[in-house]
Amino acid sequence: MQSFIAWADCLTFIYPIWWTGMPAIMKGYIDRVFSYGFAYSYQGGVQMGLLKGKKTIVVNTHGKSKKEYGALGMDKALSLTSDTGVYSYCGLEMIQHFFFDQADRATPETIQAWKNGITELYQSQFLPTRVVEGH
Repeated sequence: MQSFIAWADCLTFIYPIWWTGMPAIMKGYIDRVFSYGFAYSYQGGVQMGLLKGKKTIVVNTHGKSKKEYGALGMDKALSLTSDTGVYSYCGLEMIQHFFFDQADRATPETIQAWKNGITELYQSQFLPTRVVEGH
């Protein structure tokens, strides 16, 4: 897995939120793959993210509404623990963290809106801008 990560320009993580955090299998993946000497190290007592120059996008689904998560502060806690505590810590540039709420009862229209948001992000970030001759 580390060779794939070393090759990639952008990493996309897609997983549900279970019990206000990432599932155990995802946490195990992070523990094993984002290891010392590959994803981070310490030099002179200072932590260094070794995945600098790479971008990341995170897509999470969860059952609660955004309003419920916001009222509890869970939206900020999730961003802090994963975005800052894992991905940025390893040097990854966080492009976007999508939280798709009430995923267990999403309508076809909601799912389409999620797809559109992801598609627009990838197109804006990774498709070359077309240059029109003469402009």
